[in-house]
Amino acid sequence: MTELRGEEFIGLKPQSGLRQLTDEFCRQAGFTANIRFEAEEVATVLGLVNAGLGVAVLPKQAGLDYSHVSALSILPVRYSRKIYASWRKSGYMSQAVVQFKEFVLTEFTN
Repeated sequence: MTELRGEEFIGLKPQSGLRQLTDEFCRQAGFTANIRFEAEEVATVLGLVNAGLGVAVLPKQAGLDYSHVSALSILPVRYSRKIYASWRKSGYMSQAVVQFKEFVLTEFTN
């Protein structure tokens, strides 16, 4: 595995699901990012990039200002992420919750 040098990488803390996904994405691309700075939130990582401290692989998140950084789309994306849904076994569920639950079960179960 090649360690990419020449740029300082900024990433989320290792326990973050997004960091684990990013590390796997880098492995699939054939390199290991040399992470120099770690943060707990995407907004903080974006701020460190904006301050000129390095580069990062981040998702586009609504509500964050990307206008002061250069952003590139990375294609093809070859990763997956497990997302879980949960609900109470008993008790009241609004009609919206019932419909959402039915949608998730119909569309996303194997």
